[in-house]
Parts: sequence; C-alpha cells; structure tokens
Amino acid sequence: MNVNLRRITSGRIIRLTRFILALLILFALFTPVACSPERSPEPPADSQGSLEEVDPPRAAAPSPEEPRTEEEDAKITTEPGGTADSNGEETEVGSGLLRAHFIDVGQGDSILLETPSATVLIDGGPRSAGDTVVQYLVRRGIEHLDLVIGTHPHEDHIGGLIPVLQQFSVSTVIDAGVPHTTRTFDDYLSAIERAVESGGTDYQVPGGQRITLGDLTLRILGPNEDLGSLNDNSVVARVDYGDISFLFTGDAEAAAEEHLLRIGADVDVDVLKVAHHGSRTSTSVPFLREATPSLAIIGVGADNRYGHPTEEVLSRLAEAGVEVFRTDRHGTVVIQTCGRDISVHAEFDDDDTAREEGPAEGININTAEGRELERIVHVGPERAEEIIQLRPFPSVDALTRVHGIGPGRLQDIIEQGLAYAE
Repeated sequence: MNVNLRRITSGRIIRLTRFILALLILFALFTPVACSPERSPEPPADSQGSLEEVDPPRAAAPSPEEPRTEEEDAKITTEPGGTADSNGEETEVGSGLLRAHFIDVGQGDSILLETPSATVLIDGGPRSAGDTVVQYLVRRGIEHLDLVIGTHPHEDHIGGLIPVLQQFSVSTVIDAGVPHTTRTFDDYLSAIERAVESGGTDYQVPGGQRITLGDLTLRILGPNEDLGSLNDNSVVARVDYGDISFLFTGDAEAAAEEHLLRIGADVDVDVLKVAHHGSRTSTSVPFLREATPSLAIIGVGADNRYGHPTEEVLSRLAEAGVEVFRTDRHGTVVIQTCGRDISVHAEFDDDDTAREEGPAEGININTAEGRELERIVHVGPERAEEIIQLRPFPSVDALTRVHGIGPGRLQDIIEQGLAYAE
C-alpha cells in the first residue's frame, strides 16, 4: 500500500511539473517585448567605432512605392512643456536609447546625438552660443565626442564648434572641405589643426562614409561633387537607429536636394532637420515628397531678421502632414527613441508666454547698451564703448568704422544675424 501510494504521488508530481513548464513556455511566447532596439555587436573596448569608406550612392531607376500605412509610420508621442528642464535634461532616463538634442542656440544649428556607446555633435551654432553648447555637453556628462560634423563654413554653424574642439577630445571631424574667408572660419580650422596635431583626432571630408557606433549608423550622403555654393555644399548625413531614421541637412538648398534625388540617395526618413532654418530656398516639394518625414525640427532664432522660417516652408510641411517643432518657440527639443517609437520632449510649450516676453534675438547697434552689444561676435567692452560713441550707424556695414572691425569680422557679424541698425 505504501509503495503504490508513493508511485501515485510521484506520478502526480511529474504531471504537475510538466503542466507548470508548459505554462511557463506559453507565458514566455506571448509576453510583449519591451521597446528596445535590436542590439548589434558592440565595438571593442579600445575602439571609438568603425569607419568604413563606401562608394557614393548611385542613381536608381524610380519605382512606384506604396503609401505608408499608419502602422508603418513611427509612433510619435509629444510631451511639450516641463518634460525637459532648462538644461535639456529629460525626466526619464533609460538604457539603449538614442537621444537627439536639438539645442537652442538662437539663429543657428547644433544637434547632439547621444547613445550609451556614441556621442556625435553636428554643428555648434554661432560663435556667441559656444559656451551654451559647451555647458550643455558638460551637463550631459560628456567628456569625449566620437564624431563632430561641421556641415558648412557659415558662422551660425561652426562658430560654436571652436570652443568645443578646444575643450573636448574628438575622434573624428568631418566637414564640407570648402574654404571661407572669415575670421571665424580661420579660428575653426586652427582648432581642428591643433586637435589633429595632438594625435587623437582624424580629419575627413565627405566621401560616402558609413560610420557605425554601437547601434547607431551614420552615412554621409553628400556632397559628392562641388555644387557651387557654401549652402548647397553642406554635409548631409543620414542616421539610422533601429527602425528610426533621421536626416541632417545643414543649409542645403534646392540644388543640393535635387542632386541627392538625382543620385538616388536614401532620404526617406522619420525625422527631418529642416535645412537653412526654414528658408524658402530649401525643403522643396519634390524633396519632401521623397523624404516623407513624420516629424521636422527647425533650428531658428526668435525674431530673426531673415524671416525664418518662411510661410512657404511651413505651408509645405503642413500640407505634407509633418509635425513641426521650432527652437524659437519650443527651446531645446529632445527626440528620444529606442529604435522603434519616438517621443518628443520640448523645453517650452509653443505658447509659453514667459519665453515670448524674453529678450528679442536682434541687437540694434544704435540703441543697445554696452553689455548687450558685447553679445555681437568680435565686440568686447572696448569696441562696445566705441560703437556707442560713434553711433548712429546707417547700417551694420558701417561697423567697419569701429577700430579692428574689417571686412572679415564684418562678415562674421552679418552671418551671426544678431546686429541690425534702425
């Protein structure tokens, strides 16, 4: 009797164990997987990532494409107002995420791409924003940049890179490789030369590079030939992170956009950095039709004298169904993705009254006080005092009357876009 009881009990235990194991297998099969990008092999510990030279994209025969379904589009969650503090720090921090920080640098561009295994900086805004960019990186705990891209030599893109190159170690610098005649460009080149001479930095010009940094892949799409203007020769870069893609366009105008389409460059992305701060000369309808972004970011200064972004571009984006964020209205914008979905964290609400009542972006050289004048590039305390003594000025061009402001420095001042005369 005891033997039979033991056999029965043992049989029940075996059947119960099998039943529990079956339940566990079913639970594992049907449990949703948390949002995280598929992991690719990590680079060696002593590597900053791999750089692979590839051929420029070749023209491909156009083929009809099916329209995207709602399921195929990236899911976008918008969280404006209070989700990023004035330092650009998100309230939620996770692992395996790409954060694209569109830093508010006024009239200019500066974008930080940050993953657990990579740091990339695309442009640094105007020279007057250099400290802003440096402090932003410091607050993020960044000590080294894997890649810095200066899209083109205009002051509102490379000016802020000068202190970045002086204060941070950088593995690779890529820029358009075209010269400019301003003092800012000379100082920028000097900073690159010092970084290269230190032995830790590699300098490259666009050549179809494909750069892999952990889960992040960055491809240089252009330019692969001289397109005639500094803006059209902007470095254009595509970034892929899991299923999410970004396009960074510098100040590329319609000629550059047409060139990218002609050579068959892959510009179909989820997030578009709008070129040239929303100028009407960029973001053409044919280009938008191919890019099909769900989200667009415009780096632009409040009340800038260029009228950026233009109503033409805003209308094109609206007609294409693109959600738009602007640094003049939203402050620093941070896009966060795990490689599948997108969330947007804005420093300010679009109608934030405190921001609207803040100081205007422009500086009237005929009425501004000395401290405000010192925000203009190349204007220190002595030149600010001389400006006050010599005014009124009929135009910004007349600043060459000030000692030490020649044609080169005047060009930097004009490109900065702060100074005006009324």
